[in-house]
Amino acid sequence: MKRRKPNGRSKRLDGTSRQDEDIRGLAAINRARNEGFEYLTRTMAEAEGTTLAFVRRRFPKAFYPSHYGDRLRVKPTDPYSWPVEILTESGPQIATARGSRERELAGRHRAAWLGVLTNRKPGSILRQFRNKTVDGVKLLADPERLFDLARGGATETLDALYVSPGASV
Repeated sequence: MKRRKPNGRSKRLDGTSRQDEDIRGLAAINRARNEGFEYLTRTMAEAEGTTLAFVRRRFPKAFYPSHYGDRLRVKPTDPYSWPVEILTESGPQIATARGSRERELAGRHRAAWLGVLTNRKPGSILRQFRNKTVDGVKLLADPERLFDLARGGATETLDALYVSPGASV
């Protein structure tokens, strides 16, 4: 019998960790939702570097009940929590997005402030995030504070929305 390291941190044969696989699985589910599809397809899963079988096995609550071999019908929301890196008034912070709605909010916030910093979107777009929270932590909604943080280099360390559990800023 093969022994695993605790907490699922063992490396796979292809060199990836379980957390990397989970992130790709969540990304496949989000791709189906964002593209307006009712079902998760093999093409969507493969585009994110995973398989339908893995996503179905690892995230069963993201799909409506079905029989093996049926298409995977995606629910509008799911209960899975995952650490995300967000930008607050005090700078970058890791928070646990509880469910797909908070993960989606964190992703929209990230896209908004990146758009403001690259001059593709007006600073006023951040107003929609006033008093919005992820895991009880308020999201940055002030464009002037965003530019202050960018000048200080705080936004340069933000690599990806999803982070591996146990990571720190």
